Amino acid sequence: MTGWLTFGGGNGRLGATTSAVGALRTSWFSPLSGTVTTQPLVARNVPRAGDATVYVGTAAGIVYALAANGYVRWRVDLGRFTNTACPQIPDGWGVTGTPVVDSETRTLYVADAFGRLHALDLATGAERPGWPVVLYRDYKRELAWGALLLVDGSVYAGTGSYCDQPMEGKLIRVALASRQVSSWTTVPAALGGGGGIWGWGGPAYSAVRKSILVVTGNAFEGGSNSGSAFTESAGYGEHLVELSPDLDVLSSDAPGLSGFTDLDFVGSPVVADTASCGEVVAAQAKNGMLFGWRADAISAGPAWSLKLQKADPGAPLLTQPTWSPVYRSFYVVTASKLVRIQLGADCMPHVIWQTTLGDATLYPSPTVAGTTVWVPLPVKDLSGVGEALLGIDARTGRVRVRRAIQGVSFAPPTVVGGMLFMASMHGLTAGSFPVAQGRPASTLRRYTSRLDGLHLWQSREDGVYSTDDNGRHWRRIYARSAARVLRTSVSSGLISVGSPAPPCGCATTRLWTENGGRTWRVVTSVGENFAGRGSSIYWWTDTSLFLTGPGFRGSARVATTDGTIVSAQVVPGGVAALVDRRDKAPQVILAQGATARVVTLPPGPATTVVRSITSDGSALVIRASYASMEAPGQLPIDWRSQDEGQTWTLTPLGSLDDPRGS
Repeated sequence: MTGWLTFGGGNGRLGATTSAVGALRTSWFSPLSGTVTTQPLVARNVPRAGDATVYVGTAAGIVYALAANGYVRWRVDLGRFTNTACPQIPDGWGVTGTPVVDSETRTLYVADAFGRLHALDLATGAERPGWPVVLYRDYKRELAWGALLLVDGSVYAGTGSYCDQPMEGKLIRVALASRQVSSWTTVPAALGGGGGIWGWGGPAYSAVRKSILVVTGNAFEGGSNSGSAFTESAGYGEHLVELSPDLDVLSSDAPGLSGFTDLDFVGSPVVADTASCGEVVAAQAKNGMLFGWRADAISAGPAWSLKLQKADPGAPLLTQPTWSPVYRSFYVVTASKLVRIQLGADCMPHVIWQTTLGDATLYPSPTVAGTTVWVPLPVKDLSGVGEALLGIDARTGRVRVRRAIQGVSFAPPTVVGGMLFMASMHGLTAGSFPVAQGRPASTLRRYTSRLDGLHLWQSREDGVYSTDDNGRHWRRIYARSAARVLRTSVSSGLISVGSPAPPCGCATTRLWTENGGRTWRVVTSVGENFAGRGSSIYWWTDTSLFLTGPGFRGSARVATTDGTIVSAQVVPGGVAALVDRRDKAPQVILAQGATARVVTLPPGPATTVVRSITSDGSALVIRASYASMEAPGQLPIDWRSQDEGQTWTLTPLGSLDDPRGS
């Protein structure tokens, strides 16, 4: 199995490939639930020979497996923890660090927000027997921020804090064969704790020395590390540390970070095996410094250092370097520039060029593909283009490509087979691979719409299909897959499609047919999420529920919430929409025509996250889960209504074995 199987494309976290991107065009867009901070992974020959599958985890706690044309093959909901004291990611905390693909066992390893490591079948998303494994129990203080590392039958995960709240940073090892868990603590509580391993890149690996490498954040004040004796580098805070696979410290260095308080190393170490300078380990710090060590002499201190930007706590350096063996260069995104730093014959760094990007702090790290450096741009650059994907000549620094995307991206792009995949806050855009023919429909609820016992639509990987005899015969009514389908009558219905994508690559298009799919017209008065029956079609944003007007001539708002609408279910005369209100009791909006009534559910545990509302025979069922310190992970609960949503009963014995969602 080949592809882009881990953050940076390899365990050295280089972030570079010799595969070049062809003529760039936005070919599809797939909306995902939750902010994306993970780099998309791509596995070739999954689920079948010749296929490619893209894996993305989101802050909503959902792991997606998409066909290379954007069709969601499966999704698994691992739960989301809402930490109101640390709202850095607006959706809460679900899957924050990039998973890793095990090509030998065809398994995707994923860390969730509750301190558990999951092992998911690449083809189906099913959990492997004996999994998940508990990494740590104090998930309200500790988080697997960065990417996972897979080396010689073990998975490694680093942990950091929520918003510098008290904790002890750790590097955790899971031996896959035995599922045995061991850990190393960076800064123990006796020294104040802290020292989180929190960069997106996670731990790295030296193939030459067969060792694990991490960089850490600052130690906190406490214990013997207090008062005049306090230092942010106590223990292994603000260090580069080399460990054996069994987590024994082999070497370390604290080069001394200065400029402001709350300094950290950021990202992960980047391990570059050079021909004439040996193996070099590079890492960046918030104060704008790039350091380089000889891998075989880390304890001797940096072989060189380079100041890339001024030390500014308002605009810290938050990315990590990318290394191109072809150009013998590091590429670094600072708070305003892309910088090429070449390692010369003297094994010292030399700035070759700097290209101004704009003024931001939350740039993702770059990806080098062939002769081009790809950088998502979250703010307007000097040309006035905002939220763009830039393609910059790796040799000269000249901007070759500037493509508007209208979506902030925190993760570096992934390039496989000449195609570029980019995740943003609202979804994933990509190039197109060949579409697999004759595949069954995914089990996602939004992919199937049943009008009655005979008439239904189904979105499949190679198009939208219709049957009028309960599946005995099917015909294709639209040539591409749809993100959502709704059959409203024997001859009419609505679909949401992400291919071909609009120029911005930031939204799906809604299409309506009144003649069974022979012709379609674009509808602009309906959003991406919709449900209904007959002439009553409802759609929703995060906070509002709307009813479309006759002939789709406008829409009327029927309800507004103080939470987030996560799902809706058709009920007689209208819909029931489920509202997640984080730390308050969930609600259900009961809409009939243009009127709506809001029902507040009996309160569940304070950490409850609601997921979906569905129909189960004569009952409406809300599926949810809550976090428990006593049993790490999320425990299932249900609300049930036997009177079409008017009254509800809370049941702590629900089932979360249905991965379909809405």
